[in-house]
Amino acid sequence: MESIEELIVKLKGDVGGWEEIIFGYTCNLARSMARDLLEKIDEELMRSREEGLEVEGLKKRWVTTLFGDIKIRRRLYRDGKGNYRFLLDEALGLRKGSQASPKVEELATFLASYLPFEKCERLLRALLPEGLSHTTIHRLVGRVVDPYLGKEEREIAELFEDGVIPETEGRVVPPDISGWRQMEPALPCNERRRSAQR
Repeated sequence: MESIEELIVKLKGDVGGWEEIIFGYTCNLARSMARDLLEKIDEELMRSREEGLEVEGLKKRWVTTLFGDIKIRRRLYRDGKGNYRFLLDEALGLRKGSQASPKVEELATFLASYLPFEKCERLLRALLPEGLSHTTIHRLVGRVVDPYLGKEEREIAELFEDGVIPETEGRVVPPDISGWRQMEPALPCNERRRSAQR
């Protein structure tokens, strides 16, 4: 970690870059704290693990966070059935095969709902110390959207094949308008003027 004096030396000649220097310093500090904190959490998870989980060893993983990429070490466990698990990944909500933290995933998918993937990539690279590629953002959005699309496809199939109407989940269904008064058919502009003059 750099001291304030070292940061001042970096700023000599370009005091205008003070925000970038401080941002970089705080991100380095946050990454260091995150590594230490996550290792302590992993130790606590090991002590409080359920019976039957055996530690197989330590594995490393890169995670892209709001304050940059960090390499974490966490314990790999094997249960009685031979299945492998990372308790720290589960506790943090880290997806298998994804480098992004849950907050970075949330930010990326939020931006992708408003912008094309390439623009999301540029924006994340401007906002975060390390961004995500547009292909990674595309995969993240797919992981979020695919379960909903699958559910929607099943509901459509059930509707057309079996006549099952999907649940509304709090959505307002328009009321039956058969009791409403009939709307008069729209008249052409010149007819409206004549009827208004009468």
